[in-house]
Amino acid sequence: MNDEAAFMAMILANPDDDAPRLVFADWLDERGDRRAEWLRLTVRRDQLVRGLPAGEGLLVRIPARLRDHTEALRITRRIEKLAAVLPEAWTLRLTRGPIENCRGPADACPRAWQRLPESDQPDQRPCHECQRVVEYCRTSWQTLRVRLRDRPFVRPMTPTFNPWKPGPDGQLREGAV
Repeated sequence: MNDEAAFMAMILANPDDDAPRLVFADWLDERGDRRAEWLRLTVRRDQLVRGLPAGEGLLVRIPARLRDHTEALRITRRIEKLAAVLPEAWTLRLTRGPIENCRGPADACPRAWQRLPESDQPDQRPCHECQRVVEYCRTSWQTLRVRLRDRPFVRPMTPTFNPWKPGPDGQLREGAV
């Protein structure tokens, strides 16, 4: 197994962990490989999309969330440009994202692209829990087509700004942000 294959195996064994991705990005960067930038940017964008740590005051959090949203949008545009010139099978192999339109049992289904086993088709992965194929949708038209066929799918993570999140009772609260 060569070094790159070892890095890929480490990332795929720990798909939710950012550290192996960043170490691999450093290794690629030392070799002048532009995939390093794609890896670093996807890690940063994913961190921003996941949100800010709790414990800050509301007046601090809303402007910070807006700044993070703006940065995530800028990063997403750069990721899209890089993905256009990188091997698609490679980027899809390392892509992370939630599965939408899943009908499997919530406690057993992985509900995440990065946790599904790979297939011969880079943009399709089988879910062994619901016995369905999950498709990676690149465009909104492709997403609509797959959704109309009532199939599970994953789409590129896109930041959305919502400084207010409802609590369990549906009411908007400061602590829920």
